Amino acid sequence: MSIILLSHSSDLVSAELVRVALQRSFSISQVASLSYEKFDLSWIKGRQIVCFLNPRDSERKILAELLSLQCKSIVLGSLGPGFANDIGIDVRALDSGIHGLGEVRTSASQMFDASAASIVYNVEHGLLASLAIKGRPLSRYDFTDEWNTLGFGRITTEGSCWSIGQLATATGAVPLAQVLDASGAAVTVYAAIANTPDSSILWFNRAVGPIDSLEWTIIENFCSHYRADELVCIPHIMEIPAGYEGAVTMRLDCDQGIETARPLFELYQELGVPLSLAVVTGLPPQPNDMTF
Repeated sequence: MSIILLSHSSDLVSAELVRVALQRSFSISQVASLSYEKFDLSWIKGRQIVCFLNPRDSERKILAELLSLQCKSIVLGSLGPGFANDIGIDVRALDSGIHGLGEVRTSASQMFDASAASIVYNVEHGLLASLAIKGRPLSRYDFTDEWNTLGFGRITTEGSCWSIGQLATATGAVPLAQVLDASGAAVTVYAAIANTPDSSILWFNRAVGPIDSLEWTIIENFCSHYRADELVCIPHIMEIPAGYEGAVTMRLDCDQGIETARPLFELYQELGVPLSLAVVTGLPPQPNDMTF
């Protein structure tokens, strides 16, 4: 296996979410998921990628072994203080000051509603060169109480797997992203990278990392070509076919008359253009709608 995901038995949900995301990008055959308790250091043969989920200080020996084996490490979530120190991060528990920073207050007078806190990326770092979004709020609604269509999921501050894990500052690692409050003051490091001559460690301050966002490309780029002349790299599966720069699909929203979309649907079929149809749940369909 090229990627080994390690987790505690108490993190089954987070581990499953991360495992599926890794398999989506690197294929089922490239990813193995194991518990820290069952993992044996002898299985590391060098030039592999190991993903740590919520590592404690008891996992420091695994990290130490990887540092000399030309391996890459992805670290997600909360860190034991010793483990954090090993990768150039200082951590402390979330406090009341961060609670509510990810909440959205909706207003019908606004074009969209967003949280007071946001994430800003260090766009000067080479790993982020192809990142589509250079900054984003922790949460954003494009419609009243409905999520955005910009390609990123909600980051909370209440301590779940979708939440910021800890308050952190970079002592030796290079910050890739910071959480800023409404005034622009730094609240915590959200992502960072640490490099040694024989390894690289990428950390996201969230147990599931960026699995629900376009920011997942950072994970793919880290595994596929970061320090390609020195460390292990494995290819990732592209969502867009080779030779194309982008892909566009069309969707029709049918809030009431489903069958009224038939002429446009048939036109797109004739042109060979993909199209999907969105139907509101609970809408009573008529016989013509069902036939369509």
